[in-house]
Order: sequence, then C-alpha cells, then structure tokens
Amino acid sequence: MSELDPLEQAVREALQPDAAPQDGDGDLLGKLVDRVVQTPPAPPAPTRPMKMALRALAVGGTGLLIAAGTAWLATSSPKKTSEPAPIVTPAPSEKPTPAPQASAESPVMEAVPVESLPRAAAPPPAPSAAPQHLTAADLFSTANAARNHGRNAEAVAGYQALQRDFPDSVEAKASHVMLGRVLLERSSDPQGALAQFDAYLAAPGTLREEALIGRARSLDRLGRIDDSRKAWKTVVDAYPSSIYADEARARLQALDR
Repeated sequence: MSELDPLEQAVREALQPDAAPQDGDGDLLGKLVDRVVQTPPAPPAPTRPMKMALRALAVGGTGLLIAAGTAWLATSSPKKTSEPAPIVTPAPSEKPTPAPQASAESPVMEAVPVESLPRAAAPPPAPSAAPQHLTAADLFSTANAARNHGRNAEAVAGYQALQRDFPDSVEAKASHVMLGRVLLERSSDPQGALAQFDAYLAAPGTLREEALIGRARSLDRLGRIDDSRKAWKTVVDAYPSSIYADEARARLQALDR
C-alpha cells in the first residue's frame, strides 16, 4: 500500500468510525490566513532639535512681519511736495549715538509654542485592501470546519465550491469522499453520495477504501441489492483486515439470507 499523503491521512483519521469530532478536524490544511488590515503608523513625535528649529523659525518669521509692516507704513504715508525737507548736517563735534545693546535684562520675544503652529489637514484614510480570493486549501478547511460543527448545508456548499473552482487540486479530489459522507449520513441523499464516491474511484488514490465502503452503503440505501453485494465483496477482497471488513462480511451474510 502506498504511503498516505498528509492531507489524505488527515481525512482518513477524520472519517474513522466512532471518532469524536475535534476542533482541529476542520483545519486539515491549516486555518484561514487572517486578513487584518493594519492601521498606518502614526507620524513620529518631533524631536528636541526639530522643536528648536521650529521655534527659531517662528521668532524669525515674527521679525520679518514687523519689518515688513514698518516698510509699508513708511511708503504709504503721504508726503508733502510743496517744501523740500531740510537737510540737517550734524555738527562736527557730535558723534553718532550708538545703538543700544541688548542686556541680560532686555525682554526676549517668547517663542511660539510648537503646539500652536497650524497643522496640515490629515490626508483621507487609504481604502482598505480588497479581500483576496480563497484558495483550494481555504475552501477545504472551512468546509471541513463546518462539517465538524454540524453545519451540513455550509459544508456541502464549501465542498461543491471547491470542486467547481479547483477541480484539479488534491483538496478537491479528497473532498469527493468527505462530501459523499456528508450527503449519505447527514443529508439523506444516497444518490448524490454515490456520485461523489464514484467520482473519487474514477481515479482512486489512497482513500480508495473509504470510497468503496461509502459506495457500498449508498447502494444499500438505494435498494440496489445486486450492486450492493458486489460492492461489499470488493471491500472484503481488497481490505480483509481493515476496520470495515467486519461490517462488509455482516452485510454480505444479510444479503445472502
């Protein structure tokens, strides 16, 4: 017997008779990748050198505004044109008065707080990324989780979507056995279940035993006695020591009677 693929091994364990459902059964290929749209990080707070530069800019800008206002007043004042302004020549003994020097006690213009500076309007938030399309593994995992928790209609829809969108994937192939069991045991649809088991057996893999036992049970439910007897005999001949062998022998004895 060929070595089981990890996925099919997980499926086989999930289909074992009397196996209690576990929370992990629905994650045969891993849980769905969380798609969390991360919030853009906030801009860094201004450092001390940056605050000093902003204060210097504020003080310098205030000085420029005062100088500009003075120049405007000088140019906008009305001038007399009738008499020329007298030219005053300073006496030779007079010396130009030096400009007053700022002392330690001289008032210093207080810097404008950084917090009071106008702030640019925050850009509108970027639209969140569009959700990515589900993969075959995503669909298989969610369908298995729904099956494990008894949400049968959701499980059926998930397996069918997987087979429709990813027909050549290994997950879709294994899903034929899983969907067949749901249709047979929980949805009272032996005809649909038989179609799923036959689809798997058309190109059988390592879940052939599970597909054969499901096919035999489906034929039993459909009342196809001759086909059912052949199907149970195939199980006994192919897997005489399997966990399903006793069930197959008991069904053959009942059919023979």
